Amino acid sequence: MIKKLSLLVLFCLLISFPVLSAPSAIHDDAGLFSQEETAALSEEIQRLQEQTQMDYAIVTTRDAKGKTARSYADDFYEAQGYGVGEEHSGMLYLIDLDNQEIYISTEGQMLHHLTDDRIESLLDDAFTHAAEEHYADSAYSVLQGVGDYLAQDAPKNHFPLALLIGSIAGLIASLSTFFAVKSRYSLTHETYHYPLHEKSTLHLTVSEDRLIHQTLTHRKIPKDPPSSPSSSHNHTTTHHSSSGRTHGGGGRRLS
Repeated sequence: MIKKLSLLVLFCLLISFPVLSAPSAIHDDAGLFSQEETAALSEEIQRLQEQTQMDYAIVTTRDAKGKTARSYADDFYEAQGYGVGEEHSGMLYLIDLDNQEIYISTEGQMLHHLTDDRIESLLDDAFTHAAEEHYADSAYSVLQGVGDYLAQDAPKNHFPLALLIGSIAGLIASLSTFFAVKSRYSLTHETYHYPLHEKSTLHLTVSEDRLIHQTLTHRKIPKDPPSSPSSSHNHTTTHHSSSGRTHGGGGRRLS
């Protein structure tokens, strides 16, 4: 009787508290993807999440609720609880058919990886597919491009083979030179006599330099103008969402 009562109490506790789960990575509210395409995108997102420890989301909509594509993407990212860690690191790719725009929103550590130049490059490929209404290919190209960039930024843990070979060759050359010099200057013969008198003669010559005149020329060297942040390959433009969080990103009009 007590065992049955315990099981009943446990069952009541389980149904009383909702089970927390990770937010869905794909929200195809515009109905642009087939089941097969959704499955392929989900598989790619899961792979990237495991490799990079950051979040990825794909969102489509036909109703931006009066918001711009940027505001919709940023607010959706935050409302769904996307992002890993305290910095909410991750990215969201939005296909907004209401505003006729595609948009990439980034936050946290992803800001350091997806610079302005890289986002523009991702949008170039994504736009090509989206303009032809190949929306799944557009989303997939963004995911693959982000994965490639993060792979480039990953630290290399292996010791370069060329550096190892160079170090060994340098060590051999140094040892060879050392032993050759040592063998040459070693005084191993008892009959060797250093000619002190011949080698100790010193001849001094007096030389004087006189300054006749001097000419000073002054020339102002112009300074290079400071580089514009927007022209830097490593620059990331940021903005604040409606909640005040910092996001990066960029978009491209479809029409």
